Amino acid sequence: MAGQFQSLVPYATQTIQDNNALARIVATNPAYTDAAIRQAAINNDSGSVLGTQTDAARQAAAVEASRVAALRNSVNLGQDNAVATGQSGVNSYADSYRLQNQGVVNSFRNATRNYDSSRENAALNLRRGISGVTQGVRQGLQGAMASLPDSALDSGATPALGRSWNKYGQQQAGGVYNENALTLRGVDRDYEQAQFERDQALGNLGVDRNSKVEAISNQLYNDLRSLDISAQGQGLNGAVNYGLRDNLINNAIARLNALDQERGNELGGIRALGRDQVMANAVQLDAAGAQAYDPYSLPDIQGAVAVDSAAPVANIPFYTRRRDLM
Repeated sequence: MAGQFQSLVPYATQTIQDNNALARIVATNPAYTDAAIRQAAINNDSGSVLGTQTDAARQAAAVEASRVAALRNSVNLGQDNAVATGQSGVNSYADSYRLQNQGVVNSFRNATRNYDSSRENAALNLRRGISGVTQGVRQGLQGAMASLPDSALDSGATPALGRSWNKYGQQQAGGVYNENALTLRGVDRDYEQAQFERDQALGNLGVDRNSKVEAISNQLYNDLRSLDISAQGQGLNGAVNYGLRDNLINNAIARLNALDQERGNELGGIRALGRDQVMANAVQLDAAGAQAYDPYSLPDIQGAVAVDSAAPVANIPFYTRRRDLM
């Protein structure tokens, strides 16, 4: 009998004594398969022994199937939890990424608005500064003309007076233009700094994004790998689906790319006003009587004429042409 059942037992020297002994051997050795038992039944006349063996093997197979099913369910549950954790990390970072993007957009939008406002204010100050100089020169010239004696009106004093006041007005206007140029230079530098900070923030966001996605990907892989190793150690191979990580990361990247596109569209729509528009706005502000901030300092032309020896009237040639030569 031992020779006939040699294919059913892993020990070559083991002898089957009775049905109960054989049943115990089969029940404790899951490697015995129904197919092997059927083949042994064909080659053996001891039907009662094989019948008991078949029942025991089926019971063992059922126990093993139940164990594998329970293990697979446990792996699937752990797999789902790992993916859910990864997805939660993606959701949390995507929300944070959106806020950071919006922060960059809002910051640059405010910087551009301040830039436009500063240029409009500079244009308003320039407009009012030149207007003030022009008005002062006109009033000063009128006053000087009124102070001339009648005999000087037909002499060289009148054109000389005009030239002197014109030169003085040009000097004062030059000061206004110079102050305007210095103001705009500072305004432009501030806006260039805002553009630099915008680009720097975008670069930092890109680095942080790549680092975060990589961290989520690595963590999910490690979680899945741990499940796989545990399952393999219990005789269950190929139970973990590593493609779940690829799906999650690809979806996360697509989601972040959409946020990048949204940010790019908003930044692309932020443009500083053109010079003509700035000047037109300054005209409207002036007409509305808007109060300018940091107005340019204007010279006291009338005071200068009165007390400054360098004022235009100081060097005017007051002389009278001889009447008998006219």
